[in-house]
Amino acid sequence: MKLVEAFGVRAEGMQLDARDTEQLNDAVARTVEEFRSLDILVANHGIIDFSTVEETSDALWHSIIETNLTGVFKAIRAVIPQMRHQKFGRIVATTSMGARNTAPNMGHYIAAKWGVIGLVKTAALELASDGITVNALAPGAVETDLFFNQPTYDIFVPDIANPTEADFRRRLDELDYGLNGVRFLQPEDVSRALLYLVTDRGLMTGQVLELGLGTSARGIY
Repeated sequence: MKLVEAFGVRAEGMQLDARDTEQLNDAVARTVEEFRSLDILVANHGIIDFSTVEETSDALWHSIIETNLTGVFKAIRAVIPQMRHQKFGRIVATTSMGARNTAPNMGHYIAAKWGVIGLVKTAALELASDGITVNALAPGAVETDLFFNQPTYDIFVPDIANPTEADFRRRLDELDYGLNGVRFLQPEDVSRALLYLVTDRGLMTGQVLELGLGTSARGIY
């Protein structure tokens, strides 16, 4: 909020559970009351875990799908009435390059992210005549805590007991992971793509903007 307010723009922060319909609807109503419109939704929340399909418990499957797919659906659904009323809206949901090329040990996560793409494309068709665009961002790994954590190190460096971040980075170097020595995206790389989509004059909808460090060309994750 302070970064936004530094530009002389009013900001308000709200903490809520994207899986909770009532909380989302209340947040939309509060936003419209405070700012008189709701122009942009960025559904960027998500969690990750690692397990094979065989080892994935019902509870883990439910947790990943509820957060990464159902939460996105509920957020999009919540803003539609106001955006229809305005005859304007920009909706962007974060999917993943995992929904383009897949990967082992992430079946629950990838299923949710594939689902986000289907949801985005469907909503884009349903809202096409209302001045509302609906698109998806598909980043590869981003250098945040979502990927820099012990479970990720364990998956990438299975031959070392309790691998560290340094072990993880060395393994990525050995694999020549990424593009031209860039192993991970930075948050700013994703933000620039997001700005592109939300400032479009309405010509892009139902599309997936990939930030995959060349993985689409290679056909591997």
